[in-house]
Amino acid sequence: SGELVRTFGQGKPVNALAIATKSSLLLKATDEDVQIWDVVSGSLIRSLAKRQNSEEHIRDAKFSPDSKMVLVGAGTLEEPGKNTPAENDVVELWTIADGSLVRRFNTESLDTLSGYVKIAVSPDGNAIAAASGCNSDIHIWNANDGRPINRLKTTSIVDPAKFRDCKYGIVFSIDSSKLLMN
Repeated sequence: SGELVRTFGQGKPVNALAIATKSSLLLKATDEDVQIWDVVSGSLIRSLAKRQNSEEHIRDAKFSPDSKMVLVGAGTLEEPGKNTPAENDVVELWTIADGSLVRRFNTESLDTLSGYVKIAVSPDGNAIAAASGCNSDIHIWNANDGRPINRLKTTSIVDPAKFRDCKYGIVFSIDSSKLLMN
């Protein structure tokens, strides 16, 4: 019918949205936190990954395949052409049930040019990938223990001094064997 059924919070720009595949949950990521909403009742279930540092912003968030956890990518935006310190880019795994931080993945070697950390979770739930900036290599970790699995070298596609706010994404193939970055 095209009529508005429900809204989920107001006032803050949204950086990521997702619907859980195994529950009636909605994920809404803003700069400051990730909110988990019940789609049926419209109630806020939990707020996760609250940023204590106002310079660090949540840029991406995804549900785990079992819909029990949330993967969060956050970063700090810098001036065009300047590198963002790697310690400001984070990839974290949070539980929805109790809101606790399960793991913070080692992002020391992320090549950071824009502060936009994009993330992906493999459909089988065994791998997590992250890239930060349009010219970033893609880092892949074991989702269960946080160990690095691989680092995929990418080709420089843009001049960061000219295109600070380039848009990109990464996603695993349905069989979890391939990774696509646009």
